[in-house]
Amino acid sequence: RDAVRWTPDGEQLVWPAGAVAVFARPDAMNDQRFLRGHSDIVTAVALSATGRLLATGQAGADSDVVVWEAETGKVVYRFEEHDHGVADVAISDDERVLASAGTPSDGSLVFWDLATGCIIARSPLKPSVTACLAFGGMAKDLKRRPTGLYQLASAGGNGLSLWALDPVSGAAHVTPVRVSGSAATRDFVSLDFSPSQEILAAGTTAG
Repeated sequence: RDAVRWTPDGEQLVWPAGAVAVFARPDAMNDQRFLRGHSDIVTAVALSATGRLLATGQAGADSDVVVWEAETGKVVYRFEEHDHGVADVAISDDERVLASAGTPSDGSLVFWDLATGCIIARSPLKPSVTACLAFGGMAKDLKRRPTGLYQLASAGGNGLSLWALDPVSGAAHVTPVRVSGSAATRDFVSLDFSPSQEILAAGTTAG
């Protein structure tokens, strides 16, 4: 899975290894720092835009999502809402919102307020097999002006959806994206918005 991340300063890598998250400099890979707080295999890793926060999710029946202070390894939050595995996690660009997607057995997408640790919204997965998440700044209106709604893409199997989250009311609106051509028969495995957040790239098992 796509679970290796550079810190924003380009100085370190972070990746999952069993039930821990590992930080290391590429020029000193034997000098590793371990973040221990999971009881099963770490399946998802996300760093915030500034590198201040790290979010990790795990496999297993009791599949916690843990938010860490990346520099110190201190646990900021432990979220216990998912069961049967976490497929992916993502942090909004302003570090205010965390999204966590469960496995199909869990069936839920949860938005978390990173200022309070409270749930903003919870929704069934769309698509029902969600493998990857990516925030894309704020959703835009018809005149391409930013709104106050967070934009999130979710994908997995042959499905792709765009979410618009109102962090105040907790309303989470989802719009399935129609994928035409041969790409519709492939499985989506990764997502990334362009720096302008106008273009969404989606990687598939077919390359």
